[in-house]
Amino acid sequence: MGFIPELIDTQSPDPFDGAGWLTCPERMDDAGRRNLPTVSRLICELGEELDQEMPPRVWMAGRFQTVLKHIAAGSQDHYVMGPLVLRASATTWVYVAAFYRNGEWVAQLRVGGTL
Repeated sequence: MGFIPELIDTQSPDPFDGAGWLTCPERMDDAGRRNLPTVSRLICELGEELDQEMPPRVWMAGRFQTVLKHIAAGSQDHYVMGPLVLRASATTWVYVAAFYRNGEWVAQLRVGGTL
């Protein structure tokens, strides 16, 4: 009954280092699916921009909004981003947000690193 999300990762061996995302392309419209290669490149570039320090929440929120804009480019449907959540410990940090099309989950983006 469920769906199998597709994991798109940026070749980072550490689950808290770099950027990666889960997508469910069958829940996206044609525009969203066409935009996936562009969004994947954008996420890879985002992972490469990171240094060892945890970026400010405002900066990261802007990057996540950019991803949303590129997923929704050319679509007549309503794409939104859920809350941007920061999970941090003494040695690691990760920002996570989900993306929705017409209220239905279509992707989750994770960007993290080590301190």
